[in-house]
Amino acid sequence: MTTFPQYSTALIVALILAALTAVACPAGANDASPWVVTPQTQVRLIAAENGTSRDGTVRLGLQFKLKDGWKIYWRRPGDAGFPPRLEWFESENFAEADFAWPAPVRFQVLGFQTMGYAKEVVFPITVRSLDPTQPLKARVRLDYLTCDEVCIPYFAQIALDIPPRGGQTTEHAATIETFRARVPGDGSADGISVDRIETAGPFRRLDGLARSGAVRIQASSTIPFAHPDVFIEGPDLAFFGVPEVRFSQAGKQAILTVPVTLEGDTKLEAEPLRITFVDGARAAERDLAVLAGLAPAAPPQVPAVSFALILALALGGGFILNLMPCVLPVLSLKVLGFAVQGGQPRARIRASFVVSAAGVIASFLAIAGALALLKLAGAEIGWGIQFQNPWFVATLAGITLLFAANLIGLFHIPFPSWLGSNAASPTDPNGMRRSSLVGDFASGAFATLLATPCSAPFIGTAVGFALAGRIADIFAVFAAMGVGMALPYLVMALIPHIAGWLPRPGVWMVRLRQVLGLGLAATAVWLITIVSAQVGSADDPVADARHAAKTTAAHWRPFDPAAIPAYVAEGKTVFVDITADWCITCQVNKVTVLDRKPIVTLLQSNDVIAMRGDWTRPDSTILSYLQSFGRYAIPFNAVYGPSLPGGKALGELLRSVEVANALAQASEGALASHP
Repeated sequence: MTTFPQYSTALIVALILAALTAVACPAGANDASPWVVTPQTQVRLIAAENGTSRDGTVRLGLQFKLKDGWKIYWRRPGDAGFPPRLEWFESENFAEADFAWPAPVRFQVLGFQTMGYAKEVVFPITVRSLDPTQPLKARVRLDYLTCDEVCIPYFAQIALDIPPRGGQTTEHAATIETFRARVPGDGSADGISVDRIETAGPFRRLDGLARSGAVRIQASSTIPFAHPDVFIEGPDLAFFGVPEVRFSQAGKQAILTVPVTLEGDTKLEAEPLRITFVDGARAAERDLAVLAGLAPAAPPQVPAVSFALILALALGGGFILNLMPCVLPVLSLKVLGFAVQGGQPRARIRASFVVSAAGVIASFLAIAGALALLKLAGAEIGWGIQFQNPWFVATLAGITLLFAANLIGLFHIPFPSWLGSNAASPTDPNGMRRSSLVGDFASGAFATLLATPCSAPFIGTAVGFALAGRIADIFAVFAAMGVGMALPYLVMALIPHIAGWLPRPGVWMVRLRQVLGLGLAATAVWLITIVSAQVGSADDPVADARHAAKTTAAHWRPFDPAAIPAYVAEGKTVFVDITADWCITCQVNKVTVLDRKPIVTLLQSNDVIAMRGDWTRPDSTILSYLQSFGRYAIPFNAVYGPSLPGGKALGELLRSVEVANALAQASEGALASHP
């Protein structure tokens, strides 16, 4: 039984004595009744069609508009209030009406929890006439309560006459359908499943006959939950509080623990409870019987992954970064380093390569520290996100261009001895300078910066584990990655006589320096194009910049994660590509796989939806999507379909066979299993 809040009881009694009764005059048009206006609300009936259909039905809507701060109530109002009550009196040619409730919003005033609607709501109503050939005269008596800090009950009479067999939609059809879409279904269209409800421990006796306890609801989603809430309807003397929400499985599973107070002899097991689960614009409704605490109190956990395995993956991923296309320009610095060491004492060679390795490792630890600080501050974090800042990219492009010009020999920049790797004796043969130890350290750090736009195999898994875990995990994993990338330097330090295998310094080194300088210049040009794209898109609307599919191919659509469940429900297969201008590995995937004919043919199929998201600039939607798969780096690709409604993530370096097989698996074999 619901009661009014104590703080307004006296005022409500006074208002009831002077309750306003508003009566709408008969409608002059057949698509909407006149507004019934009060100081706080407006209400009327609207029609989606200008007449009944051939079977005598018509879609109506009971439309409320409320002033700021005022609200009306859902069918289960909570701690206080009562919902709108309709009585179809003196209606003519009226058979029945189906009244639907859009998903509610939770309100809290002075500790009282209520559920209802603010600003505007339309309750969809489907009315059936007795005789489709005759006019339908709808007459409604409406009782409702509107509340802010006080509550006021109102009574209204509304009339709407609808001619027979109209069939054409009115200007109100879109409004009615907008709110009909908010009426919870079984959740399949929104990718939500309400899986079970169970007691969370024993109920304890309170004063009198009341008992307190909790129930636990488990729900799953094809995409990560945002802000889930749940509304439970059961026995009249069962009162449900605000849920405590915990997530698992990268946000795709939610456990909501709801406090419950039972009065008298009320039992939850007596009948199924109606569960209305809401997550933003998505909702699901299901009747479930309460199970007797079969699951543990803690939410299910993702199977544990060995930390030693994560460190091994980080070590391997760091080493592979040396072989990735985005790191190839850095080889200019490494090869020249090998050549310059020729004829030097082994102790000097060892020191040089150890210090370069230290520069790599120290840079990874610096990145770890920055990410840890950003995480503590609640900011967006991910591998390579510094390339989303045009100032960083522009600075790096300038430095790279200067290095390239210096290597090619266009001019010589007299770097301070503590900064450059070329500061040494000017008496070396052929103008080549022996690098200082500080220069060796700087070259290792520079190599690390140019490596961060890439996500080598194993990097995504290792970085995802680190950034989702503790601060100590971030430092440990990034240190392992640094050691992996520094392995070539460390091998040279352990076996310094390898440097003696190179030819003696000569003219060939000048030519090699020029060739490799051109490669570094190409890197600078690539960085400049990134800055141009970032600056050029800065003035675009946020929505357009967020999901712009940067491609000339017509089969790519803008990335829209909220639309994926609906496509899957239609039997479509969805392929997602998250890319960025600064991600060289992403470009390699396009050239070698995604833009080649075998895969393009599959992606152009009528049964496949190809989505592309651009992460060149910061985007919280894309970051949240990546985190739902435990990833913080790109490239990222995933496939959805009837057989894979939750999505399947692919590897960082794509292969045509892998993509084709994943599409076939997701589509239940409707597509070819290989290109």
